[in-house]
Amino acid sequence: MFIDAELRLIHAIALNKKAIEYIKTNFPKSNKRDKRIKAHKILIKRYKLALKDLQL
Repeated sequence: MFIDAELRLIHAIALNKKAIEYIKTNFPKSNKRDKRIKAHKILIKRYKLALKDLQL
């Protein structure tokens, strides 16, 4: 059960990193773009904290 949860979190982190790359390459620079990137970075931080809690 923990392994499945860890893999899901790792996968979610990877997907959010890919989303940030996609946004940076395909959207023109704007305030809305920056907010989207910031939202993905916040999600990555949350997922990393959850992953750390699972591993302890």
